[in-house]
Amino acid sequence: MKSLLFSESESLVRGTTFFFIILTTKFSIKKTSIFYILIMAFLYWFYRSPERVHHSNSKEFIFSACDGRIIEIMESDDHYRVATFLSPFNVHVQYYPYDGTIAKKTYKKGTFTPAFYKKSKHNERMELTINTDIGNIVVIQIAGVFVKRIVAFHNTGDTVTQGEHLGLIKFGSRVDVIIPKKNTKLLVKEGDNIKGGITKLASVVHTLS
Repeated sequence: MKSLLFSESESLVRGTTFFFIILTTKFSIKKTSIFYILIMAFLYWFYRSPERVHHSNSKEFIFSACDGRIIEIMESDDHYRVATFLSPFNVHVQYYPYDGTIAKKTYKKGTFTPAFYKKSKHNERMELTINTDIGNIVVIQIAGVFVKRIVAFHNTGDTVTQGEHLGLIKFGSRVDVIIPKKNTKLLVKEGDNIKGGITKLASVVHTLS
C-alpha cells in the first residue's frame, strides 16, 4: 500500500518519534515501542494513496474528486456544487475529476468549522480552477477543525488528467466540486457515498467543439 506519510508529513514523523523517545525515559521501552508502532501504522494507513483506474472514456463523465459522503448539493443558474465530507476513515488524497489545464490556484484563509457543517464552506481552503473542454470545473479542498495544512500537487498552467492525484487534506475535511450545468447531467444525490476517481458525479451531454 502506497502512503504519503513520509513524503508529505516528514515533520509529523519526526515529532512523533521524538515524543516517544521522551516517553521511554518514563515508561518501559517495550510498552512504548508497541504503542509507537501502532501509532505509526495508523498514520501510514491514514496517508494511504491508492491509484485509481484511468478511464478510457474520460470525455463522457466527470468523476468524483474524493472519497466520502455527499452532504449537500447546491444548484445555481449555471452550475452544481457537490459538497463531500471526508471522515478520518476515508482516503484523504484527492483526484482530478476531468482532463484539463489548471487556470487558477488560490489559497484562502478562513475559519475551522467542523467539515460536516454546511457553513464549513467558509473554512480555510485551496481552490483549483480547471479549464476543460466543457467549461471550468472547480475543486475546493476545505480544512476541518484540526486540519492546518492543505496540499495541492500542481500549479497554474499544468495539464492534468482525470484520475491523477490532485492533492491531500490532512485529517477530517471536505471537498467541493463545482460543475458547469451546461452540457452535463448530475448523477449523484445527497447522502451518497462516493469514491474518488471511481464514482461518476455527472455525465457529459455533449462536448464543445
